[in-house]
Amino acid sequence: MLKSPDHKTRIKAKGSVSSLLLLKRSSQAVDLPAFVSGSPMQKPVKVQDKYYLKSLHEEIDLYDRKLAHLAKYELFASEAERETAIGKMTTKRATLARTAQKLAEDGVEFDPSDLPRSFRQQTESAEHANIA
Repeated sequence: MLKSPDHKTRIKAKGSVSSLLLLKRSSQAVDLPAFVSGSPMQKPVKVQDKYYLKSLHEEIDLYDRKLAHLAKYELFASEAERETAIGKMTTKRATLARTAQKLAEDGVEFDPSDLPRSFRQQTESAEHANIA
């Protein structure tokens, strides 16, 4: 039999249940750092800067391509199912578009070349209407 470091308990073999109990008794409580925000379950604040806006524009462009594919190539059992799928995709895209437009109105800078193709068409038509 092996003797434990404090000579009060005896350990039969390395890795036995009694050795685990000894480790459990001798381990010290560790102080974890306190959370600055208060609750550990709170979500981090979303940073809404030019990089976030650029990723929104990329995602909107992706949804535009998905919608075009749904409308042209995807096979559905009925036309009603096609319209339902397109409606769901359009709703998701519209939410992203509202967020992107709000950020642009709030003054978040962006490069015009980063705009989705559907936004470029809207801004070009608005510019032509202002010229005429």
